Amino acid sequence: MKKRLFSILLALCMVLCLVPTTAFAESETEELPVCTCETACTAEAMNADCPICDAEGALPENCAKCAQPADDAAVQPEGEVSDPQPKTALTALIGGSETATEVSTADELTAAIAGVNFDTVKLAANISISISLTVNRPDVTLDLNGYTLTCGDTECDDIFSVNEHGNLTVKDSGTGGKIDGQNNNCGFSINGGILTLKSGTIINCMTDGDGGAVDISDGGKFEMSGGAITNCKASDDSGAVDIGDGCTFIMNSGTISGCRADDDAGAIFIKGNASFLMNGGTIENCSAGNYGGAVKIRNTSRFTMNGGTISSCTAQQGGGVYVDGSSTFTMNDGSIASCTAVNGGNSVFVVKPSASFTMTGGTVDGSIALPYKVGNNTVYMDGLGTAAYPYQISTADQLKLFRDIVNGAGGQTQNRGAYAVLTADIDLNNEPWTPIGPDRDSAYTGTFDGQGHTVKNLSVTVNVQPGRAGLFGCVKDGTIRKLTVAGSVSCTANQGWCGGIAGYAMDETIENCASLCTVSCTGIDARVGGIVGLVDYNSRTLIIRDCYNIGKITGRSDNGSGDAGGICGFYMNGKISNCYNVGEITGSGYVSKIAVSAYNDSRPTNCYYLSDTDTDLNGTAKTAAEFANGDVLDELKAGRNDSPWDSCQYVAAAKITLPVFKGQGDAHEHNGNWTSNGDGTHSRHCTCNVVETQNCSGGTATCTQRATCTVCGAEYGDALGHDFTTSWTHDDNEHWKQCSRCDAKDDVSPHTWDSGTITTAPTCTKAGKKTYSCTKCDATKIEPIPATGHSWKSDWTSDATHHWYECDNKNCDVTDNAGKKGYAEHSGGKATCTQNAVCEFCKAEYGEKLPHDFTAETVDAKYLKSAATCTEKAVYYKSCAVCGLSSEGTADEATFFSGNALDHNWGAWTQNSDEKTHTRICKRDTSHTETENCHGGTATCTAKAVCTVCGGEYGEMAAHSFTAEKAEAQYLKSAATCTEKAIYYKSCAVCGLSSEGTADEATFFSGNALDHNWGAWTQNSDEKTHTRICKRDTSHTETENCIDANKDHKCDICDYIISECADDNKDHKCDYCGKKLTEHTGGKATCKDKAKCEVCGAEYGELDAKNHTDLKHFPATAAAKTTEGNIEYWYCEGCGKYYSDKDGTKEIKKADTVTAKLKDDSKSPQTGDTSNLALWIALLFVSGGAAIGTTVVSRKKKYNR
Repeated sequence: MKKRLFSILLALCMVLCLVPTTAFAESETEELPVCTCETACTAEAMNADCPICDAEGALPENCAKCAQPADDAAVQPEGEVSDPQPKTALTALIGGSETATEVSTADELTAAIAGVNFDTVKLAANISISISLTVNRPDVTLDLNGYTLTCGDTECDDIFSVNEHGNLTVKDSGTGGKIDGQNNNCGFSINGGILTLKSGTIINCMTDGDGGAVDISDGGKFEMSGGAITNCKASDDSGAVDIGDGCTFIMNSGTISGCRADDDAGAIFIKGNASFLMNGGTIENCSAGNYGGAVKIRNTSRFTMNGGTISSCTAQQGGGVYVDGSSTFTMNDGSIASCTAVNGGNSVFVVKPSASFTMTGGTVDGSIALPYKVGNNTVYMDGLGTAAYPYQISTADQLKLFRDIVNGAGGQTQNRGAYAVLTADIDLNNEPWTPIGPDRDSAYTGTFDGQGHTVKNLSVTVNVQPGRAGLFGCVKDGTIRKLTVAGSVSCTANQGWCGGIAGYAMDETIENCASLCTVSCTGIDARVGGIVGLVDYNSRTLIIRDCYNIGKITGRSDNGSGDAGGICGFYMNGKISNCYNVGEITGSGYVSKIAVSAYNDSRPTNCYYLSDTDTDLNGTAKTAAEFANGDVLDELKAGRNDSPWDSCQYVAAAKITLPVFKGQGDAHEHNGNWTSNGDGTHSRHCTCNVVETQNCSGGTATCTQRATCTVCGAEYGDALGHDFTTSWTHDDNEHWKQCSRCDAKDDVSPHTWDSGTITTAPTCTKAGKKTYSCTKCDATKIEPIPATGHSWKSDWTSDATHHWYECDNKNCDVTDNAGKKGYAEHSGGKATCTQNAVCEFCKAEYGEKLPHDFTAETVDAKYLKSAATCTEKAVYYKSCAVCGLSSEGTADEATFFSGNALDHNWGAWTQNSDEKTHTRICKRDTSHTETENCHGGTATCTAKAVCTVCGGEYGEMAAHSFTAEKAEAQYLKSAATCTEKAIYYKSCAVCGLSSEGTADEATFFSGNALDHNWGAWTQNSDEKTHTRICKRDTSHTETENCIDANKDHKCDICDYIISECADDNKDHKCDYCGKKLTEHTGGKATCKDKAKCEVCGAEYGELDAKNHTDLKHFPATAAAKTTEGNIEYWYCEGCGKYYSDKDGTKEIKKADTVTAKLKDDSKSPQTGDTSNLALWIALLFVSGGAAIGTTVVSRKKKYNR
């Protein structure tokens, strides 16, 4: 049995030995990807670089579970997600615990700013400090909360110092919050830190040095996203903000106003290599004692204006912006308006050619003064040479500079299309002048507006062929207007084209121009004109209109081609209109008083010249008088309301009076003697050809004599004749009509009286008057009327005390009692309490009645004064014992009581409107009331106490108990942010009312901050740092230096290319990053040696198996039973390999060359594979173990038997 089992075991082992060894190869387990995210992804923000989050079908919840690195992940209960950034780490990151505190004193404020327990410090009262507050930690917020932080009586140097690692944000969640320096020497000092102003006001800060409100140094940064800086001052520079070397100021919004620097930069000074970025906001009403009313830039600093407004700022130079050193000012948008400067550059003044101003957008309403290097000098000129901002030229040097810009001469960048305007007359002092646009290839193509000014003492001499002479040499496709030139222009060269304005023109518009120049040209093909010498033959749209020439024009040529014209020397196409010439024109070729034209259909229209013996088809002859008296002026105006022709004025250069433009003309006093024209006018003929005619004047005409003119001495007009009035003049006897100019009378006659009118009636004692009037004139006479005497009445007339007889005459003049008939006092009769006394003469009642005897007490309703009441008896008036009259209404109103009081009849208690008392009213007399305080009952926070008497609510409700903390939406004050927890109002534990709007507004924090949601890193303009911005709050940024730790020439974070690969040591790899740049090249490989690189000398590539160095041939040898044979083969000594062909291309193994010995049947065959020694050893141990096990089992069975 044992042998049988052992045989079976050995058989199994042998079977295992025959199994291929690959069956025992280890199976590799695929390693799952590990999440690399630092924070959990969301459905909206999946990390595309993470092997899990970017996997197909990835879910946010799966990413959240993998948020921790795999080696640090701890086992958690199912369904829970580990915090990817523990709160303790977040607190360490921001330097605080995300809590806020309110402060009311300077000590509390100092402690809160210095400590690390609070990120937001909120003022709860106005605070005055006397020492500087220092910020050394990140993310500190000062909330002014509507209160004021002031610098006390002593100067505290700086209200805040923000140092290298400090980050301070100032805001105002209330209304009117401000930091008031109270005009002390204090402000903000940013020493490498960051200051952000979101809201609130910085006011009344000043400094003895630079930076009235904010001084930035050591690479610090100031960002203004709201709020205001107002009324700050610096005794030196920068009234508001001083930006030191390497520092940054970003202004997104807000206002800087009313700031002042005694020296430079009323608002902002940018120094060293600093930067000011203005995206919005306003800088206004700031001023500097010297340079830069709003901004001054110096050294290599930069000012970029992408928006906002600079307005109403002032300085000596650069009312808006002053650019110095090698600094740059780039204006992409925004506006500079209403700024002023005493000495140039109302809007912008660039002081040195090394500085620059670039304007790609925005608006500027004032001058822009730019510097230009002219030889060893600097010339300043306002404007940019554009249509919106043309060059402003007021001096000869500026006109020369403009010429060099157009011509690209004198080191200036050429601008053939520059726009320019003259702002003053220019005197070139007869210095040699090189024309603007000297040849056709450099023709001036811009717009030049002389604005009515004159360039005088022009001196142009050209002696090179071809010659183009004039103030402008060649002009094309542009406009020249409102320009007058005076001087001389000459050319002594073949193809010389000369004009006072331009020698050559093509498709140009020249209007409202005048030439007082002497223009001459000598040479073959000469073309000379007062305005233009030659118009290009291919020109189609040339316009010369409203121009005139006074100067002498001369064209001379040996071949007879010296064409000359008063306006244009020669033209084929174009329009010349409304022009005149009074200059002398001579030439050896074609000559025209106006212009030499090639075609009849292009002749000038409405053009005039001073008449002589010539007849010119291209113009109309006019006399000097017609030029002087306005006839030509009217023709030139041609009925146009917008005509530039103004009036006729004396022109000294022509010595006559001519039509001119507004503002032109020379002082001249007309001469000659005045002579009468016999028609009431006189005239004089001036040597300037003006005939003056005026109306005669002076002298005085009479009724019979004409007036004598005080100018020419002739009588003029008519005698006046008599002017008899229509009204009458009179004396006592007669009337007549009087001449208004002399003593003559007309229609004299005596008065004719009417029947008269009583003007004063007679009275009883006085005479009257009767007035008579003349029926023709207003004369009158008066006669008396006798007095009438009295006519007394028979009846008495009386008053209260007297009686008399009245006169019956209406005009009786008696007014005093003494004059009345029978005047006497009443008498006789007797009075009672009901009847006055009666006069015994006139029977009139008089005197007073006797008084009543109010002594009778009769209880009768007619005597009732007041009925009985709740508290009083009935009251009755006493009556007269004689007549029974009641005493009611008498002086004392005598009364008496009768009967008893009735007592009160009270109604129910009712609460009063004061909600504190209740009242009851007597039903019998509502004026009787009783009032007492409400009482009883108990008040709550939702209801007042209820009075137990009247049932009304009274008093105040009990105070709320704001102690409940419920994190519910109805109590939310501010949601959680990246750095702050959500804040909720506490609620009343009784009624649930929110504490919002209460005196203390009790709040509590809940939950966690949201943490930053950073965007991608982006490279900054300094090309040294990169920044990323929080997507949740764009005011949160992080900036770091670019690094290349992996040496791939790119920033490891923002991918900015820092450097390029280089291979100076010729090893085919970048000397910095080790990246392979090139391949080996050159050399030839053999079967033994690799190719050697011609660049680095190193071996490379593979051996060339086909390039053998020593290939030997071995012929075939037959095998025997005792010896092996071989096939035919070749062997290379160089590579030691065997080949079956002579070319050494078909490699074989050495064993392949051997042929086996012939078969010997006496040997047993071999089986199995012995190549895997380890497997055989393992099988040996298994077999041994099986044998031992079999023996043990066998013995146990035997023992058990």
